[in-house]
Amino acid sequence: MLKRLTPFLVIAALVSPAHAAAGTTYTFATVDSIKAYEKNLYVTGILDGNSTPSTITATLTDSTAAERCDRLALIAMSKPGKYAFAMTNEWGGYWSCSLTAVVQ
Repeated sequence: MLKRLTPFLVIAALVSPAHAAAGTTYTFATVDSIKAYEKNLYVTGILDGNSTPSTITATLTDSTAAERCDRLALIAMSKPGKYAFAMTNEWGGYWSCSLTAVVQ
């Protein structure tokens, strides 16, 4: 069971179809690495239900948006299993990021 910890952080993005399908949520059970480079955010970790690492890339409209999202991912990375970090490719070219406490 997941409990909402923070409200959605909605950030504008320019989405390439090769990176992520619109309307798709990627929920990480663990976050292994985070890279915010200019307008890009790269998050690598184990997605819920998978056993191998995946990297999700979001191309954002500015570097500030990437920095906001990476802070939430950093919290999830610092306490594996305690938080679930999710990135959603919203309709209209927006990404949302959320951090949720995992209730044991």
